[in-house]
Amino acid sequence: MREIRITQGNEFTIYKSEKNSLSEELFSKQYENAAECVLDLMKNFLENSGNVRKGGRMDAWECPNNIIGFCGERGQGKSSAMYNFTKKNFDERAWVLRTIDPTALEATHDIIDIVVSRLLEQLFYDREEDGRLNERQEGEILNLFADVHKDMSVLKNQNRFLEQEYDYSGSMMKLQEIKKSLELKDNLIKLINKLLLVREKEFLVIPLDDLDLNIQSVYKIMEQIRKYLVLPHVIIVMALHVGQLQLCLEREFAGELDALRD
Repeated sequence: MREIRITQGNEFTIYKSEKNSLSEELFSKQYENAAECVLDLMKNFLENSGNVRKGGRMDAWECPNNIIGFCGERGQGKSSAMYNFTKKNFDERAWVLRTIDPTALEATHDIIDIVVSRLLEQLFYDREEDGRLNERQEGEILNLFADVHKDMSVLKNQNRFLEQEYDYSGSMMKLQEIKKSLELKDNLIKLINKLLLVREKEFLVIPLDDLDLNIQSVYKIMEQIRKYLVLPHVIIVMALHVGQLQLCLEREFAGELDALRD
């Protein structure tokens, strides 16, 4: 009989399994289902990595749905399940980022900012601790980070485009800036591919915990994930309460429909 042991004083913390195999855990069936999804994604990524123009990797439009969710009510253990899965399921081919938790999501409403900052954090580690990067590689990667930052800056200042809508002299500049915003996804692919190459990895794993707790901005965050993080060689693992997420989306759409009716 599978069991989970809880020690007094740690009832509300993440359960970190000490067992060698996830098949011995309470959520072994959920782990098995998630592992099958990961294998399907990895197989798809590797089978479609022959595009020379993209450095031997997939185009964005070829990417399948890359989100794996651990879903449940509050207190049922979905965050613990996600944590143990990301720690023990992936082999040496995967680069698993530190979990993005609700605290980080409360500090900013932009999930792209957080993911890019995690990547930059690892770049500094590789340079200072590991000695993995040479000067040329570091320069190339920093230029890619700069390109992504420029694209993100354009997206955050869209109101400025409306203010200058009838400014003919600035129209060409606006078109150039809009073009940069459309390049964000491609530049993210280039950045991630380069980092994976340097770290000798095949996949980037992004764990997101309790996304639905950020009630005010969950719709915006989900849209950013859909638009910019459904990427080749990227796997997103998240823990969430589907019912609460659905309520947040219904509220967002209801507000837009009310405005249209008015």
